[in-house]
Amino acid sequence: MPRDEFPGHRIIRYVPRAMPNRLPDTPWRSNAPFTTEAPTRDLIVACSDGRFARSFGDFAARGLGVEKFAQLIVPGGPVFLARDAPPHHTTGAGAREQINFLIDALSIERVHLIQHDLCAFYLQVVGATPDNLRERQIEDLRVGAERLAAARPNVAIHRWIAGVEGAGVVFTAV
Repeated sequence: MPRDEFPGHRIIRYVPRAMPNRLPDTPWRSNAPFTTEAPTRDLIVACSDGRFARSFGDFAARGLGVEKFAQLIVPGGPVFLARDAPPHHTTGAGAREQINFLIDALSIERVHLIQHDLCAFYLQVVGATPDNLRERQIEDLRVGAERLAAARPNVAIHRWIAGVEGAGVVFTAV
């Protein structure tokens, strides 16, 4: 492709690298024990950003002392409780139906709403900027928690921000 077709743009050549096969042989057996006892009555609602996945689980286990918990993991985390997503986006009414299902089906007593630094959903879909991201997330957590509390008065709702500090993630109640 001639360089003139894209004046002012640098053309980058992509060279694919061989990726190791990470698919397991099947059947693959998990070493995690399965029990039929009821899970904890906690629900974690968080973003699907994989950079924070381990930190969310670690926070539930070590920070909250909850080994088993239900999860609703969607882009933007609990943003769907505070605002409607754009029409082309799947987060919104469907996620609100899912949280109601989980609360009823699992007899959830505590919901932990978690937002995090560097959230691409807020920056790309909601329209936040790096300068106002935290402020918008805190306000959405407040509005979302109020709406959920009005609909589910018997459920305790906790709001958290997961902030990047150095090579770690720090959870702060808001």
